[in-house]
Amino acid sequence: MRLTVGEDNGATSLWEMREDGSNLHRMFASGSELEDQCCGEWTPDGRYFIFTGGHKNAAWNLWALRESGLELRRAPRGPFQLTEWPGGLFGASVSPDGESVLFYAGRNRSQIQRFDLKSKRLTPVTAEGFSQPDFSLDGRWMVYVDINGGIPWKMDTKSGEKVRLTSPGFSGTFPRWSPDGSQLAMTGRDHAAPGTVYLMSATNGNPQMLLPGQPHVTDPDWSPDGKTLVVVHPIPGQQEDEALFLVDLATKKETMVPGSKGRFFPHWSPDGRHIAAYADDGHGVDIYSFATHKWQSIVTAAAIGFPSWSRDSNFVYYQKILEDGEPVYRFNVRTGQTEMVARFDDELAGGISRCALMGLAPDGALLLDTTRGSRDLYRAKLTLPR
Repeated sequence: MRLTVGEDNGATSLWEMREDGSNLHRMFASGSELEDQCCGEWTPDGRYFIFTGGHKNAAWNLWALRESGLELRRAPRGPFQLTEWPGGLFGASVSPDGESVLFYAGRNRSQIQRFDLKSKRLTPVTAEGFSQPDFSLDGRWMVYVDINGGIPWKMDTKSGEKVRLTSPGFSGTFPRWSPDGSQLAMTGRDHAAPGTVYLMSATNGNPQMLLPGQPHVTDPDWSPDGKTLVVVHPIPGQQEDEALFLVDLATKKETMVPGSKGRFFPHWSPDGRHIAAYADDGHGVDIYSFATHKWQSIVTAAAIGFPSWSRDSNFVYYQKILEDGEPVYRFNVRTGQTEMVARFDDELAGGISRCALMGLAPDGALLLDTTRGSRDLYRAKLTLPR
């Protein structure tokens, strides 16, 4: 029996064991050049095991491993690379006759678009394949991520000039501008290192770990004065439980936000008075007040989109993803009132499969990740030595 196991550093590996569950072990030694392996199955004759995997910093492809003990001659077992697909592929399903293999490949077709709340019109901001936008405070620059490779980019909103921020081997998610526009914070992974929060110059990149030695640090966001980051990581002595921590960037001293156990994806209000975050069950959004040191629930639902603050800190925007039209609401922090501000029935009926709220543009327009599909299914002829 063979199975795929997720590793602490974000990679995946193939393991095998006997039918009775004994002798569980890796198929490839830890630190193998084939860093990631996943999702395989045997050919019908049992001679080969076909799976997906990739070398360090390389796209995933199809691989074949010859089973041992099936040949009298001494033939190398491999693994042998079967495909050379530049953009990578995943999934491996061998046909019943063993003559072909099915797999998925292609670029994710997500696209950043702005939705004007007055005209109710969508306008593309980037080409397809990009998501997770964030604007600098002055609106001059936008940072975003190539979600097919996890590569952070920045774009000059006036000239349209695009600049890659990191070197090959580094991937990041949800980058956030510092208030003065000089730095970026993001959850990232540098080559095979475990994922953690990095800080980098917005000019020349060079990501550096925020808290070296602290595992599983995620979800950074800046205080309005740029002196503190709020992050998520395990509570010391309670590694199964996470909470929000305020990190003083000058001293690296940490303070746990009261009552934040289990909460995640925090967003600091621009006026510094509140933090919005997902509730501990992931089915709601709560707001923390620095004045009262208490949390307030503002919404509960089966699935909630990313909470985002208005520039004046008066509203928290969120989305009920599973409701018809994927509506966006905003909660008035001062009055406690909630109102619907947009829904996307026409867009969803016109070929878009998802309109996910990612944040707000400097002018108050909604920033959406619109998806028209992701991967295509391919079939390739499979010819292997007998």
